[in-house]
Amino acid sequence: MPQLECEVVFIGAEEGGRSQPIRELSSRQYRPHLVVEPRDRRQAIVVGSEFKEIYYGVIFSDGPAYAEPGTEYNVHMLLPFYPEEQYVPLVAGTSFTIREGFVKIVGHGKVLARSNPSAA
Repeated sequence: MPQLECEVVFIGAEEGGRSQPIRELSSRQYRPHLVVEPRDRRQAIVVGSEFKEIYYGVIFSDGPAYAEPGTEYNVHMLLPFYPEEQYVPLVAGTSFTIREGFVKIVGHGKVLARSNPSAA
């Protein structure tokens, strides 16, 4: 399964993010979506009832035991729907937001590296 190495920052409730810190990012239980867009975006793009963004499912596979809002962390994420879901835009240098559900932006980050067990 392809893997991303990323730097991420979770945002606090005052910016519309999480009210509680995330625990055990290495447990493979945290499975948000990534949306490729500038790191400073804080609102989903919705027209009527239609989402105008592409959501990429990921699994956090390595990270801190306790992720505080406002602190930058280096983490690893697995791309579980590869190759069915195309993760082509998620390459080194790409900025993204982290979503819980489809509209709640809880963090942002940047891809540092991508490893593929086979060619993407």
